Amino acid sequence: MNTSFQAVLLCALTFGLPANASEERNEVKLPRNATKFCDEHVSGAPASDGRPGPHIIWHAYSSVDSPDAIVRYYAEQFGQKAGVAHDGSPEWRLGPEHARWIYAIHPASAQGKMWRRCEVPASAKTVVWISVFISAPGS
Repeated sequence: MNTSFQAVLLCALTFGLPANASEERNEVKLPRNATKFCDEHVSGAPASDGRPGPHIIWHAYSSVDSPDAIVRYYAEQFGQKAGVAHDGSPEWRLGPEHARWIYAIHPASAQGKMWRRCEVPASAKTVVWISVFISAPGS
C-alpha cells in the first residue's frame, strides 16, 4: 500500500470532528450550534491492481439555524460560494480528488439522504452533511 495513502487514510479514519477547528489542518468547521446525530464509515472493494478501495467517512449534524444561514456561514468560512450537488443542494468540495471533503447543506425535512437510518432531532431546521472521500492517488 502506498505510504502517503496509508497516512491519509489513517488520519481520515481517526480524525475527530471538533467545532471551530482550523482549516489549515483540514479539520471540520461547524456552525456554533451544530450537533452530531449520525455517522458512518463505508469501504469500497479493492481495485483490480491491488490498490485499496475507497473509504467514505461521513457525519451528519443538525442545526436550529435555517439552511440559508448555514450556507452563508460556510460561504464566509471557505471564502467562496457553494456549488450545486447532484440533488440541487448547496455544497463545497475541498481538497484533491483522492482526499475530497464535501460539505452539503440540506433542509432537515430532506428525504432519502444518507442519514435516513438516524433520527433527525425535532428542533432541527438544517442538516449539515460532512464527508471525506479517501482513495489511493490516481484511482
